[in-house]
Amino acid sequence: MIFFLVEVFIACLFCHTEACALRPERPSESTFFYLLFAAGGALGSFLIGIAFPLIFSFNYDLAITFLVTALLALAVTWSGGWNQRLLWSISSILLLALVFMLHSVYKWDTPAAVRNFYGSLRVRQSLSYPGATVRTLTNGTIQHGTQIFSPALSRTPTTYYAEDSGLGLALRFCCQGRTRNIGVVGLGVGTIAAYGRPGDRIRFYEINPAVAPIAQHFFTYLRDSTAKVSIVEGDARSSLARESPQDFDVLVIDAFSGDAIPLHLLTTEAVALYKRHLAPGGILAFHISNQHVDLEPEIALLANAAGMKAMTISSFANDDRGEFTAHWMLLADNAGFFSLPEVAGQARQPAENPRVRLWTDDYSSLLPIIRW
Repeated sequence: MIFFLVEVFIACLFCHTEACALRPERPSESTFFYLLFAAGGALGSFLIGIAFPLIFSFNYDLAITFLVTALLALAVTWSGGWNQRLLWSISSILLLALVFMLHSVYKWDTPAAVRNFYGSLRVRQSLSYPGATVRTLTNGTIQHGTQIFSPALSRTPTTYYAEDSGLGLALRFCCQGRTRNIGVVGLGVGTIAAYGRPGDRIRFYEINPAVAPIAQHFFTYLRDSTAKVSIVEGDARSSLARESPQDFDVLVIDAFSGDAIPLHLLTTEAVALYKRHLAPGGILAFHISNQHVDLEPEIALLANAAGMKAMTISSFANDDRGEFTAHWMLLADNAGFFSLPEVAGQARQPAENPRVRLWTDDYSSLLPIIRW
């Protein structure tokens, strides 16, 4: 990151200096000068937003941009003498090496990689668990699901979805032994399908069209599940708005844009929509584990506005079972669920933040909840 930031500064300083040197001397040249500026912006947007995602499976954008800038600098400063030629020649060679190094690193232990409008998805494969293959889906540096391919653990929920997590408790105790109807916003690798029992229905909502093929072909949670599993493509909020009430016993909000739930899924209007799809006594489960923002006070406000009780449940890492430290918030209008001994023993009241205001479709602010 430090190297990239320094390189961005150098590249921008060079480009702005050269642009200043090329500024028009006569008014008649101004139109063409600014037309070239606009064309450069349009070309950059096309390359980064459309061309690169179609050409590359990984994010080489910065490295290639730096390489092209160094080659451009070499061309325009060639007449400046050997010092300039040597500087930019060495820079170009080093940045070319960086591109190949990134390619080598990205391809290492990577059986699949996909890139589209929603970012880069990478399936990483390792032998980090003794005697078993481990596959992990990542979006950048964020892990969105792991499966341990050992006889004992291949059907066991891992990472943030362990049986002692808030989600695990909600699914175990929501329905008192009867079949369950479960909705999940965000597919990931389909880990939640591991909870499926005969007669259960699990309905996933996934906006990224690249996720479902990865979950179906490189992980086995979906096809091993004994529940009836369905996947709805498209934005979950739009899909739920079009559907008739689904009567979910548990509706899981686990969609992530990078490291946090997208804002449009965390407003009073969104929670009202979720409630419409809950069965009587149903549970909303929000996955709030992330590094940068503290969503707990905000979701507590949303619960209060919706007339629901909210509790926070944290579980801790277990490396032997591939489990991560996880934080979930469960919302329900059924006080009996939170009084169950197994739930009450792990649940706690949500933290408060007096600076946080209720989010709506017209208002939201991340500043009060950033983990500074």
